[in-house]
Amino acid sequence: MKRFIAVMLSFAVMLVSVCSFAIAYADDGYVVKSDDIIAQQGEAVTVPLNLSGNNGLMGFKLTVEYPDGQLRLTNVSSGSLTADGLFNTTVTSYEAVKGSFDILWSNNAEVKGDGTLAVLTFSIKPTADNGEYNISVTYSQEDTFNEAFEDVRLNCKPIKVTVSDEITSKVTEKATAAKTDNENENKVSGDYLIASVEQIVQSFGTNDINSLTEEQQKTAMEYVNNRVDSYGGGKQYSDFDDLKEDYAEAVKTETVRKLFESADTEAIITTADEVLAEYGAKSFSELPDDKKQEAVEKALKMLAESGADEEGFQHIDSYDVAAVALDEAVKSARGEENITLTTSESGNSSKKKIEAIAIIAVLTALIFILILSVVLIIRRRKRNEKAE
Repeated sequence: MKRFIAVMLSFAVMLVSVCSFAIAYADDGYVVKSDDIIAQQGEAVTVPLNLSGNNGLMGFKLTVEYPDGQLRLTNVSSGSLTADGLFNTTVTSYEAVKGSFDILWSNNAEVKGDGTLAVLTFSIKPTADNGEYNISVTYSQEDTFNEAFEDVRLNCKPIKVTVSDEITSKVTEKATAAKTDNENENKVSGDYLIASVEQIVQSFGTNDINSLTEEQQKTAMEYVNNRVDSYGGGKQYSDFDDLKEDYAEAVKTETVRKLFESADTEAIITTADEVLAEYGAKSFSELPDDKKQEAVEKALKMLAESGADEEGFQHIDSYDVAAVALDEAVKSARGEENITLTTSESGNSSKKKIEAIAIIAVLTALIFILILSVVLIIRRRKRNEKAE
């Protein structure tokens, strides 16, 4: 009996050790912070949420809170570490945000190294009072994990914003993200570049980047370069045509991504096959100009009716580019090209984490039952010895 009890206790200790290892937290040296901001009323400020000490991150959920009476949120974009994967926020309208919002990101592989999780843009309200305010960042533990589905603990630092109408020169609007040796270095995400270009273009009272004057083009490049610098470093523009080319490519890439993530792959393939068969072509790009516009519009209408997100095509100013975007989406649907992360893959990641948690919970329950059984056996043995 003693040998049996010893074996059972050893087994219980072994299971406890295994489970402790399974539910152990990942390295908690992950620090999320940004430089403090000093600005005047009416000024725009960029706040990159920089991550250092990153030994691996595959998903997170952040909550950002800010003084709504003093600041107005104008943009949220993905960062250098979150350029790939699914980056979402709870912001439905910047006008509707009242001091708090969430940022959610997940990928099908973890990212490592220092970089930027997200880039926030605020406008100091003209009516803001002089003083110091905090932008706080917190995270949801159950939604923040690495590739092994271990919980990652983030050390989130508050960001101090000083508002003063006595500032004669901008002390700092740029918060420089840590440079990194990994593959994300100097990689500005497409949605961040798009947001940067569209913000400055719209400030000139237009939505057409091609309508800017020479002076406006210089201002636009300076604005985008500053935003890129705040992002954590990246390509600087001295040629406006180069900026337009990168912007157009980013719009096309983001449009394809959103279309692919929102649409059923079979719907994309079926739509393309049906429309292209009608015009006797193998791709939208090879159609003659007089048929290309008609075919693209017909395909987009069919995809929209199936529930796909095709709004990004409204920002593409050329049917040639729109045709290329459609062809890329079709190739991805057929598996001929790879889209970094689909919605289903993200769901699978979450599902795997839930399954891992469920397994741990079952093991913990078994350990408890096992230990309780051992204790009862010992107590029963002692009672029998006393009775004898």
